Amino acid sequence: MKKVFLTMMLIGAFVSIASAGTPKYCVGLELDGQEVIHISYDARPFEKGETFEALRQGKMEKKYLDSFNSNERFGKLAVLETKKDLVLGDLKVPAGKYDAGFNADEKGDFFFVVWFGEEAHKTKIQIDEHKAKALPNLCLLLGPHEGNSALIALYGPVYAVLGVKVDGAAATSDAGAAATTEQPKAEQKVEEKKTEEAKAEGDQEEDEDEDGWDSLETHSFSGR
Repeated sequence: MKKVFLTMMLIGAFVSIASAGTPKYCVGLELDGQEVIHISYDARPFEKGETFEALRQGKMEKKYLDSFNSNERFGKLAVLETKKDLVLGDLKVPAGKYDAGFNADEKGDFFFVVWFGEEAHKTKIQIDEHKAKALPNLCLLLGPHEGNSALIALYGPVYAVLGVKVDGAAATSDAGAAATTEQPKAEQKVEEKKTEEAKAEGDQEEDEDEDGWDSLETHSFSGR
């Protein structure tokens, strides 16, 4: 009976493990209220970073590097979906849905890669170290950067910034300039309105003074 109970517990544990879903994370970019870029990705753990350091130092053998560059742990860890043509770094990406991720070469250079079918299209990225605490997992962000947008990757003690230009999207600096221009205009209109109201109020008081009982020029006080 005890053996049967233990067997059932083990089966239950395996079922629980099998049914547990692997979380995916996502980032996006909206244009005029419509989502035009959506990236879902596997937040790879950094752990000790030994494999990553081997890639950075160009010490991974080519046969392993080729496999790493094309598998779902590195080369295809994300899915990029865009409803508009865009440019990532210097890579033009037509509207569509693609596997995406990272690649490294034998020299230790890194690239962001978008897969057009089975063909990898790459754009080089610069890996820099940040001063904050090392992140335990890969984290992708989409946000403003230097007047436009950027895809930002954070992993362990390093980060990379990849410029993103969306077809039809204004630069964030232009949008900010427009907002800065419109604000003084709005403030000027408010001041003009206040001036007009004050002038109208002054004219009204002047009319009341002319017709008021305290005007000796227009009324007679003969009933003394």
